[in-house]
Amino acid sequence: MTGTTRGIGESLAKMLLAEGHHVCGLFRSSSDLEALYSNYHHATFDLSQIFEIELIVKSIIGTIPYDQFEMICLVNNAAMLELLKPIDRCTMVEIFKEN
Repeated sequence: MTGTTRGIGESLAKMLLAEGHHVCGLFRSSSDLEALYSNYHHATFDLSQIFEIELIVKSIIGTIPYDQFEMICLVNNAAMLELLKPIDRCTMVEIFKEN
């Protein structure tokens, strides 16, 4: 799940975690959820680094014990880059901008 350190993403992650689901969060900064829930794993990543997304996804998927879960879902909650504007309104220059 992207965007788990605040707002809707954090609330949804907490709800799922409280129900016993396992959540892997992805956000640019660290998360307090890892200290609060044993079923939470956090990966720090900046989604604006689009050429590295495949590597982080492969890294996360490689840690999943598939035989222990009925379903694996992706919740893409990160809809904004740098509080700029919705991604569908960003130009390619803004998306590829180095931070």
